[in-house]
Amino acid sequence: MHAAIAAAERAGAQWAKSDLIAIGSIAASLLIAIAGYAVQQTLQRRATRHATYAEALRATEDYMEVPYRILRRADDGPARLTLTESISDIQSRIAYHQALLDLHAPKAVSDGYRRLVSAARQTAGPAMHSAWTNPPITDGNSVSLGEKPFDRTEYDSTREEAVSIMCQGWLLRLLAGPTRRKRSTSGSSGVTVESPTLRSEVV
Repeated sequence: MHAAIAAAERAGAQWAKSDLIAIGSIAASLLIAIAGYAVQQTLQRRATRHATYAEALRATEDYMEVPYRILRRADDGPARLTLTESISDIQSRIAYHQALLDLHAPKAVSDGYRRLVSAARQTAGPAMHSAWTNPPITDGNSVSLGEKPFDRTEYDSTREEAVSIMCQGWLLRLLAGPTRRKRSTSGSSGVTVESPTLRSEVV
């Protein structure tokens, strides 16, 4: 009887040990899977964020190229209509990216992009007006991309600042915490409200 009880205890101890080994193996596999998923999601969010920022910067660069396109325009109705539609599309893309950054990016990033858009308009806007008032240039060598019909110094400086802020986005999100200030304006009266930060793949 005692021998049977001792044998049962030994079997139970061996079974408990094998159970612990199996549970430990399963737990380790789960931890590895969770860590791999977390890394994959982090890399995916980073790639999405970089693509979003790059497209936003591309929109302002396209805006800066508009004066060149106006100078090279074809002097006929359909071509002029196509050009104005293209300019409207660029303006729409800038507005889209500004709204996207306002909703999902750290406030420093969205504000930096807003300053960049303002610098682009202040720089290229007058050049567009001047280009429309001048006759179109048909000689392709008359206006090359290497020439500067307007001074890009302020825009380039503001762009460098915006890119620097975007590169620090991870730190800004860490310091911002779960909420950040959002500005919403209605008419001419500005109303500042607090709203929770929207989490998405953009940030």
